[in-house]
Amino acid sequence: MLSRRNSFIDVVKSRRSVRRFLDKQVSDNLIKKIIEAATWAPSTCNQQLWNFVVVKDKGTKNRLIHEAASTTLIGRAPVVIVITYEKSNYKEAIQGATAAMQNMLLATTYYGLGSCSINSFGNEKKIKKILNIPNDQMIVCFVTLGYKNTKFYEKLNPPPRRELSKVLHLEKFKRKRNNIFSYLPDNWTIEDIKDYQRYYCRKTFLGKEMDIMTWEEKEIAAITLRKAKGHILDWFTYDGAYLSLFPNEKIYTIDLTDETSHYTKAAAALVKDKKLDITYLVYDTSFKDLKKRKKKFRTITSIYKFERIPKKFLNAVLNESYELLDDKGEFIIIFRKKSILYRLFYFVLKVLFGDDIRNTGIYAFFGPYIPLDSKRFVKLLKNSGFKNIKKECYFPFPTFFDQAYQMVLQYIKSGGTSYLHRIRREDFITKIIKFLVNIYGFRQTTFGTVCVVTAKK
Repeated sequence: MLSRRNSFIDVVKSRRSVRRFLDKQVSDNLIKKIIEAATWAPSTCNQQLWNFVVVKDKGTKNRLIHEAASTTLIGRAPVVIVITYEKSNYKEAIQGATAAMQNMLLATTYYGLGSCSINSFGNEKKIKKILNIPNDQMIVCFVTLGYKNTKFYEKLNPPPRRELSKVLHLEKFKRKRNNIFSYLPDNWTIEDIKDYQRYYCRKTFLGKEMDIMTWEEKEIAAITLRKAKGHILDWFTYDGAYLSLFPNEKIYTIDLTDETSHYTKAAAALVKDKKLDITYLVYDTSFKDLKKRKKKFRTITSIYKFERIPKKFLNAVLNESYELLDDKGEFIIIFRKKSILYRLFYFVLKVLFGDDIRNTGIYAFFGPYIPLDSKRFVKLLKNSGFKNIKKECYFPFPTFFDQAYQMVLQYIKSGGTSYLHRIRREDFITKIIKFLVNIYGFRQTTFGTVCVVTAKK
């Protein structure tokens, strides 16, 4: 519990969204104190038409995850509190329930617990059936609650906040920034991507593998990286999804911001059965210092990352890679290649959900994403001075479609509330996808949708 001498502002600023909990029960008495704090929130006309359903039973949580497609995060929390409000007036329900929720979050901080508000709670109709919630109630949010696992939070800096000058408007609203959410990297500046990552990477706990990939795509990376030698420079490591695949060599990782570099470091700490020797670099600061020292690398890598940056910045990165590569070194790039199937996929995506990465969750953790044109990419490599360029392609049917379909199933099952933090579901279509992928297996093909390109000076 925080000292009573701590000011209210201290409690506000020390609150964190906690997603990693100890396997320790929270007493009923403490839960009641937290909910009592929630009931002191303001509500329209002081009606206080909120209700709080406390769920601790593991069987009930599993039912919520499997039957209502609730986020799998609730399975890790000792306590889940479902906040509902009488639904006759939508605005009143949202205002009253969220005011109560904020009191609850602050109370958990005061009492030394961790909590997290969740809006991707799943299919409301099925949740109501499981929890016996009457139809005159609307579910506003879930709150997970428990004793936080300090191993994941004790050395963690507070997440950055946008400057007050960028969000404060006096008398009248004045647009101070343009928010870009397009799938197309060329619609973003690199500063747009940095700004997006700086805040968005705390959407989950640091170190969680966020890249949407299949085991086949990861296996291609594993096979390719076995030949990496000497000091290795990896571009835009971010969630560290591939760190465990690198050989036991010195690794330098580059990220766009301090926040994403912290994410990479947390991901490295979670790699099991392997001790990684890593130096963490940030593009505009420590990486520039390294360049001044004219450091050379035997291997430079990019693993499914160049699809995510604007062409102008990609040109700069390729030029820098050429400068940093040892004369006997090798540049290894793995990416998804444009194809008719991918074009059709993104066309349907934009028709249904618009050109907005937030509406589908497809690669939203990094920013924009679109598969590369392999011929144009090889041309860019040549323009940067690279020679002896080799290209291998795999999987004429995109293995990624398996993960995309899992997201569709989660979206449908959850009633359109979530895509991620899901369990795997199997049906006839998943079997068809598996069959189509396995036709070629890991054989090379001109029409492949995953490319491995290697280049030398």
